[in-house]
Amino acid sequence: MASHSIGNSIFAAGLGHGTGDTAQSGEDAVTQLRIADSAKVIEASRRASESDVRGRHLSSSTLIAALAELKTDIRSGLSDAEAAARLERDGKNELREDPPPGILILFAQQFLNVIILLLVAACIASFALGEVVEGVAVIIIVVLNATISVATEHGANQALAALKGLAKPTSRVIRAGKEQVVDTSSLVVGDLVLLETGDVVPADCLVVTAADVSVDESLLTGEARAVGKSASPPSPTDEALTPRNEVFMSCTVLSGVARVVVFAIGMETRVGRIAQSLNAASQSEAKSAKSDGGSSASSKPASSGGCCARNTCCRQLCDTGKRTPLQLQLHHLGLAISATALTACIAVFIIGVLRDYRDPEHPDNPPAVQMVLVAVSLAVSAIPEGLPLCVTIALALGTHAMAKQNALVRRLPSVETLGATTVICSDKTGTLTQNRQTAVKAFVAGAGEVDITGKSDAPVGTFTTSDGTPIAGGTTPAMLALLGSVTINSTAKMLVSRFAKDAKPAAGSGDDGESGAFGPVGMRTAPQVRALAEGGYSFLCEGNASEAPLLLAAGKAGIVPDPMRTAMPCMRAIKSAAKAAEAHSPDVPFSSSRKMMATVSALPTGRAAAIATAETPLERACASLACLAGDASASAAGGPAHGEEDVASPLSPSAPSTLLAHVKGAPDVLMPLCSHIAVPDGKGLRAGPMTGAARARVADALHRFSGQALRVIAVAVRVLPGPEPFGTGDMPAGDKLRIILGEDDGPATPARSAAAAAAAGAAAEDVDLQRATGVSALADIGGLPRSSGLVLLGLVASIDPHRPEVPPAVQATREAGIRTIMITGDHVDTAVAIAKSVGILGIGDDAAEASTDCRELRDGQDAVDESVYKSNADLDEMTSRVNVFARAQPLDKLMIVRSLQRQGEVVAMTGDGVNDAPALSKADIGIAMGIAGTEVAKGASDLVLLDDSFATIAKAVSKGRQLYANITSFLQYLLGTNISQVTAILICVAAGLPILLKPLSILVINVLVDTMPAISLSVEPAAEDVMERAPRPRKQRILHGRMFTAILGHSFTLAAGAVACFIVGLVLQTGGTVLAGDLQAMATSAPGQATCTYLDYNGNWAQRDATECGLKGFKEARTMVFVAIVFAELMRGFSVRSHTAPMWHAWASNRALLGAVVASTTVALILLLVPGVSSDVMGFQPIGWPQWLIALAFGPFLTLCVDEFLKARYAVEVQEQTRWEGVRSMLAEMRTELRRVRHHVCRVEGAAAPSHTPDF
Repeated sequence: MASHSIGNSIFAAGLGHGTGDTAQSGEDAVTQLRIADSAKVIEASRRASESDVRGRHLSSSTLIAALAELKTDIRSGLSDAEAAARLERDGKNELREDPPPGILILFAQQFLNVIILLLVAACIASFALGEVVEGVAVIIIVVLNATISVATEHGANQALAALKGLAKPTSRVIRAGKEQVVDTSSLVVGDLVLLETGDVVPADCLVVTAADVSVDESLLTGEARAVGKSASPPSPTDEALTPRNEVFMSCTVLSGVARVVVFAIGMETRVGRIAQSLNAASQSEAKSAKSDGGSSASSKPASSGGCCARNTCCRQLCDTGKRTPLQLQLHHLGLAISATALTACIAVFIIGVLRDYRDPEHPDNPPAVQMVLVAVSLAVSAIPEGLPLCVTIALALGTHAMAKQNALVRRLPSVETLGATTVICSDKTGTLTQNRQTAVKAFVAGAGEVDITGKSDAPVGTFTTSDGTPIAGGTTPAMLALLGSVTINSTAKMLVSRFAKDAKPAAGSGDDGESGAFGPVGMRTAPQVRALAEGGYSFLCEGNASEAPLLLAAGKAGIVPDPMRTAMPCMRAIKSAAKAAEAHSPDVPFSSSRKMMATVSALPTGRAAAIATAETPLERACASLACLAGDASASAAGGPAHGEEDVASPLSPSAPSTLLAHVKGAPDVLMPLCSHIAVPDGKGLRAGPMTGAARARVADALHRFSGQALRVIAVAVRVLPGPEPFGTGDMPAGDKLRIILGEDDGPATPARSAAAAAAAGAAAEDVDLQRATGVSALADIGGLPRSSGLVLLGLVASIDPHRPEVPPAVQATREAGIRTIMITGDHVDTAVAIAKSVGILGIGDDAAEASTDCRELRDGQDAVDESVYKSNADLDEMTSRVNVFARAQPLDKLMIVRSLQRQGEVVAMTGDGVNDAPALSKADIGIAMGIAGTEVAKGASDLVLLDDSFATIAKAVSKGRQLYANITSFLQYLLGTNISQVTAILICVAAGLPILLKPLSILVINVLVDTMPAISLSVEPAAEDVMERAPRPRKQRILHGRMFTAILGHSFTLAAGAVACFIVGLVLQTGGTVLAGDLQAMATSAPGQATCTYLDYNGNWAQRDATECGLKGFKEARTMVFVAIVFAELMRGFSVRSHTAPMWHAWASNRALLGAVVASTTVALILLLVPGVSSDVMGFQPIGWPQWLIALAFGPFLTLCVDEFLKARYAVEVQEQTRWEGVRSMLAEMRTELRRVRHHVCRVEGAAAPSHTPDF
């Protein structure tokens, strides 16, 4: 799939602002370009267009001349050697980007943080006051914290870069005559690139061939409209702002398929030139601002931006990156804490100076100087130093863990929002199901319902009647005609593995030397293909997933794609071979609005067209199609030509024809266009009128198939008038479709008039079977008549079984309070069947009430714009009760998302197509498919499912809830420590006690001891009931009710315990002296004047000098406080893991926490017990076992008792709340049921149609 790979800084290089993400994707850069000043972008686009001399020259030249100048072969493209040489010469197809910030830049960024700046201020104050050891220790801790942060952030950047590589953009190219998938960055000038709907143009290209191609060029022109593209050179009368035969990098292909040749890559593309132009303009503005001297207010931003624009290092240093909502809350919380701390510091300083406060350890310091140290202690204690580091690590580990579960997070806010998701709107195909269709049933004339058996991944099987009886001859002419037509009308390719189970190459493949596990089946015959399948070789269909089961079903009937397409070659292939430079395709590709596709082929000639002599299934298929064309020579022996028997046949054109149109699509769209149906005629087929009875039989079959969760495709054909009905130039898809469907065949003829009369008679025969549903679906092609002359060949029904992991995932989301809604393009019956199988609809649910056709959202009208939809109140009523939306169009998804959001829901929406981008962007969580999704859908999403499975969404929701819960846990852990320290210091100052901890001790507790357990809490395993809780309110602040209670309860308890421990320590170690002034007097007294009684190391009472008692006893009391706080916080790590469960519940489940507690304990013991470190650095004094017991009693024992008591009370409240929530839920269900009953009664009273009517 073509896509783009552009640099991570169009916006940065062009406008002088960093992106803040070293792993930014190309889609993010283009998004930033979209939101830039539109006037600047359009002006830059104009300048880029004027400078694109080569592009203008190529677009105005003939295609042959342009290809010659680019030295490219239109059929085989470049050789591999030539592509490698051009890549070496021109470089990669990438936009210039700034290098990622280096280690030094990351290290410098760590100091642009209010918390770190306050620590630096504290360090400076310590040096100024002569506390050299403490100042050095603060520097070491700050540098260590910055080093850890840099290592973590660098690792996170590396992880994000690796995740970006998972979604590396690729392009489909033709090199050396073979289609290849290559990295978009390796495209070179002259490459032939294949584009289709949903691709992002990978480089500036010249159109070679195009079918119904339109491109969104709003990125370049500012005009939000589709721009048609063709191979024709532009004319002077064109109103488009860009040449019609050029497509440009980063623009989206909205419809159609095309083959293009690259003429510009990287910075030489139009987008690259715009970036250069914007960059030059930004630097010019910066110079102007500098010359103005910054006198005007308006020049300041320009000056700042100019500095960054001129200097990459400056830009990276000043760039703090985009903060997520959670990070913003934490940033604001940090600012609030810092402001509170500064206010408290000023108040404490004033109080201390007025009270003439003196510290016993520094009795000579004046009160003002001493209070500066106290203020520093208070500031340090208030700052959660480990918070930035913990958040960084938590988010990095969370996104990495989600990537392991196949959920690639593109935007960090989605991790937070996942925990608040209340509704998941999911696609069916590929997400709830396996996206591996297998054709299991068909409905054809003459045979009725046919069962198709055999393998789902190989063309081996049989055809039986509905009662299991094998069909004579293997299959019928009608079945062969149907399968032959779908084989021609397909862009899929059948591949076969190069090795079987015995590892031997496929015999006769001719591809054994090629790379890759699979090679094309090619021109092998049906017996050869069957032999390979029976020999253990695997088969794979490359292309549209809905076409794969049709090719395999055809293979089971003996029809191999390439030989069939050779016998009845498509016109695109004929034209491409005959007139390559001017070739255009008469085909009409599938689109979500038309819900059909058409291919034009030549009629078979020779033996393949003779039904009497046809031997192989392929020959019989060609002959059956030729019979329908009314060729007398292809009729069965003795059988009259259909043109002679039935002049009303649309297969008898007024002019000789050799072309047959093959059409397939949704039954409710295609059936109203069929005026005839294929019926048996001897050994061949003929076209009989589509009577009401025939239409009813088809409708019944369709209803049966849909009720079995089968995906049904209708197949029809029509002979085209004249040898060249499409002319020689390009034609819009709508005009081609009108010719194919018979609306524009030229003058009226008796045959056409008779066909129209037959169609009118069929409509009058059974009015109930003629519901007008096809017109609105085909409004975009000019209001086609209900019967356009198509001959229905039959229906093919495929099943896409649900993924086995989906039902448990749906049940898990339901238990988590999350509602699952299916939005699909399939028929209602098919959607309901799948919804029941995966559990979206329960056993007691009324399918009629819980499902709807999306046409009901717009009263049967086509989804042309928002004006056709019901009122908001009516839409909200429907979306509140309906869980299955069928026949959905892209705009329906957007309206459903808006309706749910109006009801207060937090919506996650899945999507894979170009038109899904608005809904993905509008949803609270946009989820794109990583396998089947287009690059546009991925660019608009917040989350990419690497396996396209719904179960991955459930895992991501669980991981999002777990991550948010873990963040609240370590936030509660860190803030509890800081608030307790601030409270304890304030109590000491207010009570006249000495400060119970030094600033260095506080910093050690906050950084070295607390940070490791806090980080380990970010990897706490999910609680058992994480998916049983109700979704978190999205606007709920991270600190709310219960959090405040837990934090304040622990903080005040620990503060009280620490102060009590300090007072007891002073009483025991200083002989009862506790006030700061008394201790200062004791410490400054002359030695030998007095003694004091204290508790010695062994628990005995002893005497010592009062001076020694004042100094050592004070330090011993501080040591006891340090022990109490450190071990209280270490034990707090086990308690804070859950708000309700006791701390001993699964206490060993988090091994990281166990290791962190052991490491922090080791650090604490080293600081307490190692001589020199304990006394000289930390200012501690050795204490004995009695002091340890006292400290542990006032610290961990007291706090754990209070914490567990608060948790037990909260657990009771939760149980009571859960009970009342159950009552409220029951009442809500009763209200919903009453509403359903009312709606059902209204529907029954207003029903006028039979219970089952077809959709055509």
